[in-house]
Amino acid sequence: MTIATGYPKGSVIVAAFLFLVLASPQALADGDQNIKQAIEEAVANTSELKGTDARVAVEGRRVILFGSVRLYLHKMLYELIAWQTIGVVEVDNEIRVVPQAPLSDAAIESKIWEIVNIYKEFNVSEMKVTVARGTVSLSGTFGRPQDVINLKKRVAGIEGVIAINIDVEFMV
Repeated sequence: MTIATGYPKGSVIVAAFLFLVLASPQALADGDQNIKQAIEEAVANTSELKGTDARVAVEGRRVILFGSVRLYLHKMLYELIAWQTIGVVEVDNEIRVVPQAPLSDAAIESKIWEIVNIYKEFNVSEMKVTVARGTVSLSGTFGRPQDVINLKKRVAGIEGVIAINIDVEFMV
């Protein structure tokens, strides 16, 4: 079925293109403001992030997270919220982790081994743990991807962890 509009096809395309070009700066600005507001509302409604001091900047649907938080888990949650926000095309997480009462590297490693021993899904994993100045490196063989995600979340909640690097393999 063809609908006659009285306009040549080319003029409709040109008009649409001009509308997009002329309207896009304001539309982008409005979209950026909506993204920023949505992220800030989600952060405010996330109990684990109460009292944190990170900020959000958005330009061209690209999000930059900055500021500081006490736990690496907070940094991860900010990034997760940003990525889950409709319209976001990129996230740059520049949030610094500044623990209030950091544990020593040895204490962090001890807590990680406690986690591994308490939760049965990690007991099947061959794992190596090293901690240097708050940066945790985990390597090993895991049963399922979810095990890696769960372990990372638990380790991220340890005071003093400022970064987590994981080198993983899965059992076949």
